[in-house]
Amino acid sequence: WVCDPGKCCEAVTGRPWAQVEKEMEQDPAKDKAFKSQTQLANYFMAQIDLLALMCFGRSNNCIAWLSKSFGYTTLVSVCLNPRLPANARATFSGLLRALYVDRYPQQPFVGRAALPEQLWIYEWGEAKSNNKGMEIGGQGLPLIRPGLRLEEDGALPSFSIPRDHALMWNPDPFLGFPGHAKFFLVRHFTNKFLELSGGKLVHADKQVNELTSKVLELTQGLLSFGFQSTIQKLEALVPLIVKILDGRNDSEKLQISDGKKTLVGFSPPESRWITSTDSATILPSKIAAIKILMNVADLRANFRLGKLLEVFKKMSDSKEGRLELGKHHCFVLAGKEATYPGPFHAELFDSFEALFVAGDGARMDLSALAGMDVETILLDCIMYEDDELFAQALRCLERTFAQRRALVNALANVTLLHRAEVAVFGGAARLQSRLSYLGSLVRSSEVWGVCSKVSGPFQPESYDYFVETTQLLRAFLLAPELQVESSKFASPPPLRRPSRGHSDEIKEDTPADGSKSTETAASEGALPRPTEQHQDILRAMDFGAILSEALYMDYNLTFMGSICQDSEKMESRRMILESQKSLMELAVLFVSGNPKNQKILMEHLPALRKLMGPFRMPPLAANFDPALKAQLEESVAMPRTGIGTERVVIECLRGNLRLSADAVPRDQLEQMAQLLDQDPDPSDSYIGDFFLVLCEPDGPESALCANQEYAAIVLLAPHLTNIKRCIDFVFSIDEDAEPCAKPERIVELVCALVSHRNLRTAPMLQTSGITTERVLGALNKRSDEAASKGCDWAHDGLFTWLLKLLALQMESLVIDPKLFTRSSTWKVALCDCPYVVRDFLKQHVTPPGIAEQGSTGPAFYSCRAALILAKLVLTNGRALKLVEMEDHYREDAKEVGDLCVEVHQVT
Repeated sequence: WVCDPGKCCEAVTGRPWAQVEKEMEQDPAKDKAFKSQTQLANYFMAQIDLLALMCFGRSNNCIAWLSKSFGYTTLVSVCLNPRLPANARATFSGLLRALYVDRYPQQPFVGRAALPEQLWIYEWGEAKSNNKGMEIGGQGLPLIRPGLRLEEDGALPSFSIPRDHALMWNPDPFLGFPGHAKFFLVRHFTNKFLELSGGKLVHADKQVNELTSKVLELTQGLLSFGFQSTIQKLEALVPLIVKILDGRNDSEKLQISDGKKTLVGFSPPESRWITSTDSATILPSKIAAIKILMNVADLRANFRLGKLLEVFKKMSDSKEGRLELGKHHCFVLAGKEATYPGPFHAELFDSFEALFVAGDGARMDLSALAGMDVETILLDCIMYEDDELFAQALRCLERTFAQRRALVNALANVTLLHRAEVAVFGGAARLQSRLSYLGSLVRSSEVWGVCSKVSGPFQPESYDYFVETTQLLRAFLLAPELQVESSKFASPPPLRRPSRGHSDEIKEDTPADGSKSTETAASEGALPRPTEQHQDILRAMDFGAILSEALYMDYNLTFMGSICQDSEKMESRRMILESQKSLMELAVLFVSGNPKNQKILMEHLPALRKLMGPFRMPPLAANFDPALKAQLEESVAMPRTGIGTERVVIECLRGNLRLSADAVPRDQLEQMAQLLDQDPDPSDSYIGDFFLVLCEPDGPESALCANQEYAAIVLLAPHLTNIKRCIDFVFSIDEDAEPCAKPERIVELVCALVSHRNLRTAPMLQTSGITTERVLGALNKRSDEAASKGCDWAHDGLFTWLLKLLALQMESLVIDPKLFTRSSTWKVALCDCPYVVRDFLKQHVTPPGIAEQGSTGPAFYSCRAALILAKLVLTNGRALKLVEMEDHYREDAKEVGDLCVEVHQVT
């Protein structure tokens, strides 16, 4: 009561505050006692603030522990009680938000990846056609439904627990409650408080301003989590919020005279914009109010997007509409869209514009909901001397005046499912439920994956669910698209984009769950090719956010002070470690060949880099079990172990020119080179792919000169002894160098450094000992070895890569004329190279129609290198007038010429 004695004194002491205050002036002991009691009250509220901060950010163990002591109804009753001091109510409002509102299963954007939603269902099918609501039967999936009205249930996305969710029927009401009426008491408190305040903000009344700010934070949470998502609730809420923003409701102070309270306004009114110690307390309230309006704008955009997709569905469901769409598409493909004569453009424009000026679309406008001119009020907010308020108000204004552009951008991000059915999971709702709970497990590994006094015993059922879900997701990514016949069409339209990424195809005998293909690919070192549509579906369901949060799981967490047995610490490390590794394997499939997914994970490159390399050794107590310590040391020292984030980065860069050119810092190359050198045999390490992809993101024609130059500087550094040993062995620089398992990989990596005639890196190879003479010597040595064994060196990887390297060097460097006087040079160019050209022709001449694919793939680049080398040798031989050489190899040269004609016909 001492925090607000003017209001609480008489209720507590039975005497008015004026009398008690007079007594304290006369008695220093009473004054001292009052100050001590005030200090104690402030300390108590500081304790509550500390508890709220301990739970802030969804600290699951703290939430579970403290919710036993602070019940939901207790906290709500404290917040609702108008007789308590305002700052005490504000303090408990913060604890209420941290303990019960801002926690799982509540998620921002109403549990979606974004608003407007990115995944939409074209039609449910006959089994679901009699249901109502955009989110039918609690499925949580938006359906394109003709004639949708704002008053209908599910018109706006709201909180729900789908039937297939792991939390459905959970006995804890804060986990298992399925609908958006879950926090009725909190919503009643916030709306009632805002209604009674009437939007009045008194700058000098700091306690009430603090409570107002906390109430608005609660309101924003309820709206963002989907507990205010009906038009009736929005029409009740938005006017209250806009009144808070209206500067005309600001007052300088509250004056009390003869028991009457009078608001004293600012004079002049513009002085309210000036920042002072008093005005600083109202700024958080205005900022929170604008964020609430932005959440309303997200719901508005989602509703309009659904109405716009309804226009598409309406046209697609009619024969005339489908014909007109097809006609328009022909004009687009021909590049003559401007000359299209049909009615499609006008109909689409009229339907699009109607979303903003008429009907329910216009009803969702902020000014219409508030009954006030919101734009003018936001302009007033810009005048306040606060950077954050200025930025938020300007952002909201920009959103207001760019509604059409935002809707067009949202349409471009839509993934449209014909039916709510997907491979492996059966239903898209089941997939979404699995992902939602998987995300909660990723964020709460300190609960189920740690055994301690605070977190309790291990939860093996949660770990098993985690493992099972990751296995299903892997099968889903590798499974072919589910073909669903439409009730409206004979066959669905071919909406798939051309395939991207790896050139290797999935074999026809690949099972739907992808298990066999995965094992085969792992044994061959190749990455199985995921299905693009399934990557897009997972992105639309916010799987990228789950993967990014998995980067912050700590498999050594239990060693940081948990009170448990050493064996339990080891088990905790194993569970979290395996879970994190399985998600990184999924991340590789998620980003492979998908630029949008690649961009999502590359935004978390610093976190990916922290997990690179071998496993981290945890801090161990002095009395830690020696046998278990030995196990840890062995696992850390084991080569080629780790979480696997290196593969994620490699696949994020593969085929993505923009990310390869702009997203990789230079010290990343040094880090990867160190990891490559730590491998006992760098030629057999997948980390070499990082440099291959970085230099040639999408093949030799996409070579990035700056990346090639710095990669050459890093990889050719003498302190990287293992890499240098492999180079010395392959090019016979050091005859005593130990052999490497895959010398062709080393040559491939060197080729990537100089591809596309890089004139800067080619001389670096010469100075490092990889000279043209050594490459030529290695070629002759390899062809002699193959001839002696009766092998066809046209299929020998080392030979073909050495051939490419020699051609690249001869194209980029000034070659010593003596090189062309050697018979070995002519032998390689005119006797050995034709084998490579013939091999290319065998692959690409038959069957008919394959010629379009002839100018891509490894065989083509090997053929081209062989022809370039033959041309250079013949041209320089003629220029040097090497008549004897020309005569000796005349028949071979004629054969090369004939092969050139055939290659030209193919490519």
